[in-house]
Amino acid sequence: MRLLARAGYAVVDKKAFFTLASLHNNGLFHAGAFLVGSHAYGALLNGLGVRAVPYATEDDDIARREALALPAVPSFLEMLRATGVELVAVPDLDHHKPATSYQELGASHFRVDLLVPAKDDSYPIVPVPELKAHATGLPYLAYLLGASQMVPVLSAHGIVAIRVPTPERYAVHKLLVSQIRGSANAKVDKDLHQAATLIHALADRLPGAVQDALSALPASAHRPVRRGVKALRSHLPKTAEAAWESLEDADPTGLRRPS
Repeated sequence: MRLLARAGYAVVDKKAFFTLASLHNNGLFHAGAFLVGSHAYGALLNGLGVRAVPYATEDDDIARREALALPAVPSFLEMLRATGVELVAVPDLDHHKPATSYQELGASHFRVDLLVPAKDDSYPIVPVPELKAHATGLPYLAYLLGASQMVPVLSAHGIVAIRVPTPERYAVHKLLVSQIRGSANAKVDKDLHQAATLIHALADRLPGAVQDALSALPASAHRPVRRGVKALRSHLPKTAEAAWESLEDADPTGLRRPS
């Protein structure tokens, strides 16, 4: 594992690894739960054989599209605490609403968020009864979770198999969310950089994958994705011809490369 890290593979830290290992041991990822966010991005880079700088994060973002077919398992919080990391529920701004995030006590920034798809453009709090927990609903998360693969997550402390979105869905979803976050959001540049890196790699390694992901977009996502492609010009070089062609050829959204 040290050799892989030195060779440029993305690795997660101890707390993130033990958290993912606990969820794996309870069968969540095989039952349909996903790792999303920057740790998933790092695992996708590894799977594609791409050496890039993953964004540092202390968050584990866990998502599920539909109810997980699990036997009787401990609560989500109990699974998290089984790692030895002292996590507590983070209260919502509205104290009448249940928590959907868990953070380590003290000065640590380590945090675990539970996410599910929203049925519209709202951000509801949704019960997740099989985990005895609640999750935040996110618009267009169902699209991201519509295709998946199992990949290894690497750490100096071991390796664990987890479910992530396919890299093409991840990339197109990043184009989408970059435009619905609002231009003042600090994550927009990160979204676009991650999208550009994956699209560039996919165009060479898996031709047609980006086109397939674009063709699966819901109609309401076409306009923000068009805006996302325009914004991509500062992150994806004009010389990446195959990448720009992969955005043109699907053409349900009228995408065009920069002149």
